[in-house]
Amino acid sequence: HVIYDSLVAAYHQQDVTRFDQLSKTFLEMQADLDSLLMTRAEFSLWKWTTHARKLAQSEEQANQFEFNARRLITLWGTKEASDLLHDYANKLWGGLSKDFYRKRWETYLTQLSSELRGAPKKELDFYAFEDQWTYQTTLPDQVISQGDELDIATYILNKYFLIRE
Repeated sequence: HVIYDSLVAAYHQQDVTRFDQLSKTFLEMQADLDSLLMTRAEFSLWKWTTHARKLAQSEEQANQFEFNARRLITLWGTKEASDLLHDYANKLWGGLSKDFYRKRWETYLTQLSSELRGAPKKELDFYAFEDQWTYQTTLPDQVISQGDELDIATYILNKYFLIRE
């Protein structure tokens, strides 16, 4: 919340250096959150998609089931439906935070940074990115969970809350 508010303020103040620094920190925090979420199988995108694929009787059906599983937690259908239900079923899941939400934020922050540097404003088509993401397939060797939650939580606590400049 503090980083986000500072990021917004830096943008409005047109402080490019500060905006870029805070963008980097914001995206790092999302990667760290993803690492923490990935320690628990119940918060794993890959558990969700792997389970969907296992229900299928063919590769074609597995791809369709995974597409449906990805769609349920992101877009819910067409662009028009997405406009009405955008992020309706968002989840804080490992893999999803990094591969979907973080990349979406990175695209947005990169565009804002470009605008601060004088590039023309442009409308980003997040639906196109999100739609493309739902057609991806889970790799067979995708890790369901990894790491120790206490070690990663301690790392995050020290990185963002206990170590001060």
